[in-house]
Amino acid sequence: MNNVFIYTDRLLIRNFVLDDVDAYFHLLLNIEIDQAMAQKTSIAYAHASLKARIRDYSVYGFGRMACIERSSNRLVGFSGLKYLKNIQEVDLGYTFSSDYWGNGYATESAQAIVDFSHKKLSVNRIIGLVLPENQPSKNVLLKVGFSFEKIILVDDMFFDLYAIFIK
Repeated sequence: MNNVFIYTDRLLIRNFVLDDVDAYFHLLLNIEIDQAMAQKTSIAYAHASLKARIRDYSVYGFGRMACIERSSNRLVGFSGLKYLKNIQEVDLGYTFSSDYWGNGYATESAQAIVDFSHKKLSVNRIIGLVLPENQPSKNVLLKVGFSFEKIILVDDMFFDLYAIFIK
């Protein structure tokens, strides 16, 4: 995957680079995830996680991407596709710092990724895995054209699986 730059009204969505490690580390600290994960977050963990995200670009031709707020030039989240080997599906994921929740960035980035996938990638189907209690994330998927398919067990956790066919 060459360097990708997707512009929306308020976001620049681009490939992560290793120079993002400090901003990525601070983003990981500010994402409201489970406390056990937050306590394990270190700059070394952030660096390893970032390298894995970057590796996905060359292995699969896509990956999760940095979402930069254009007005502030801040990394506010990430959005993009990830190949899930264990279920052999391409997943759309998005995560934003809790400071930016409620601003529509998840929907804006998700729509941009779906549009980009339709135009530039050879992906026919994209799924979204959502924890059953995460209604805001379900709403994002529905807004960008996904439909509920089924409940699925992945890594000992149940998820609602939404999908969209884009070709």
